[in-house]
Amino acid sequence: MKQNTKLLIGASSIFGILISTPLTSHAESVDDYIISGQHSVRILGNNVEAVINPSVDPQRASFYGSQVKSLDSKASNRLYKVTDNGYTYWSPIRSKNGSGGVSNGEYIYENLKTAKLYGIGGSDSSRYLGDLWLGDSDITRNFKTVQNIAGKEAEGTTREGMKKLGVYVERSPEVNNGGNYKNQSGSWRFAGYAGDGSSLQSTRFPGDFVAPAVNELKWDNYKDYGSRLFNQTAFDTATWNSAKKNLVQRLLAQYPSMKKMHSVNQWMKILSLQTEPEENPINNNKQDGKYGGAAFAAYHSGGSKYRTFTLYADKSDGYMNLNLRQLRLVENDFIDDGVHTTNRRIVKEVNRVKAESREIEIGDIADWHKAATDKVVPGKTYRIETNVENLSKVTKTKHTPLTVDTGLALNYKSSLEESGQYDKDYDDVSGKSTGSGSISKGGRKGTAGTITIPKDAKPGSTIRVGAIINDEYRKAGDNLNAVDDDLSLTVQVASFY
Repeated sequence: MKQNTKLLIGASSIFGILISTPLTSHAESVDDYIISGQHSVRILGNNVEAVINPSVDPQRASFYGSQVKSLDSKASNRLYKVTDNGYTYWSPIRSKNGSGGVSNGEYIYENLKTAKLYGIGGSDSSRYLGDLWLGDSDITRNFKTVQNIAGKEAEGTTREGMKKLGVYVERSPEVNNGGNYKNQSGSWRFAGYAGDGSSLQSTRFPGDFVAPAVNELKWDNYKDYGSRLFNQTAFDTATWNSAKKNLVQRLLAQYPSMKKMHSVNQWMKILSLQTEPEENPINNNKQDGKYGGAAFAAYHSGGSKYRTFTLYADKSDGYMNLNLRQLRLVENDFIDDGVHTTNRRIVKEVNRVKAESREIEIGDIADWHKAATDKVVPGKTYRIETNVENLSKVTKTKHTPLTVDTGLALNYKSSLEESGQYDKDYDDVSGKSTGSGSISKGGRKGTAGTITIPKDAKPGSTIRVGAIINDEYRKAGDNLNAVDDDLSLTVQVASFY
């Protein structure tokens, strides 16, 4: 390990990372554990999974392949392509339906190794936010229970505003499936890796300090300060110049206050492109910078601080994600009222309020559509109906037929399944809810299947019914964000029937 003697003065922003740890000889340094692009990500045949090449980056390959198994027995050297509103990167975190990788952000190499090396004060004490929103500072300073609200990178922050939900931060929909924060939602400082293998900080992780607005700062050319506070990537080289310029132009259109400060060519020298340009399905999958999102980083204040910026996908294009927007438990027989004879009565319904969120609401069912009771009967067969939305506005889904995995648990565990989460590991009954063909671009489509309540279901008990989008959609590249893949609902077992 390197022996460093240096003082890194805070890199602070609403969407930035602060390094403010006074480092003395023999002290650990953040840059002992973060890495610039070595082209260590080796993409596998399906183009949505990858491994860290052990011959290029043996440190991380060994960590994920063997060392972290003491914390996560299912861990392996595997990365997964993830998109957040069109901004794509490689994450070691496996989906609920997946295998390999690691179970949660705590076990990302950089988060684990730098647990106590970030955000611990420094020279800007008047702006320091302390332990605000940290899950537990005795465990790590790399996990916060909220995330930045998208699209506010150019705004300044205030101490009071950072303390309130809905001003600069919001509850994160990302749930930890393991580690010290199992079943808790929040955001991690490091999200994974860029396409060239660079350690990638999350643009949704809240800053450790109050941040000035973009137009209040003096910005520096990133080449003047190298990898002091963030990684230089291959995407700043001449090979990617044209694509980067298109991305910068789109970023400035997204943040007009930045456009007023400097020209596109000046921002090209200030902004380091941290992520690989997306393949454009409208232009023969060329990486032209005209499609999808991107992450940038930039130095300011004489290279002493930095801030990250996110370009989000154009709303007119959407992005490669599927949203399980509705789950219904429905009686199996058609309504016999002479009027609504092509419909079935609904026992219970849950809906997701918006894509890529955990915000759900119980459906408001019309009286004519509502079942006589909202309780279920042991031994009786019911239908599970779902509705899936394709967030891509430029391509239909490739995987067919439409498939949603379903399950039922006799003993509902509320600690595992808050906000509509579905943990299929403790299902007592499993099944499928299916539909025909693909989902059109920007379209929605329903599925249907059946499930039978076990005869030994205890009267008066609460059971859980869950659904999750089948993992084949991720493997096909149709669904690259798992946050909105699952839903669950609970019902009581009837005492008299």
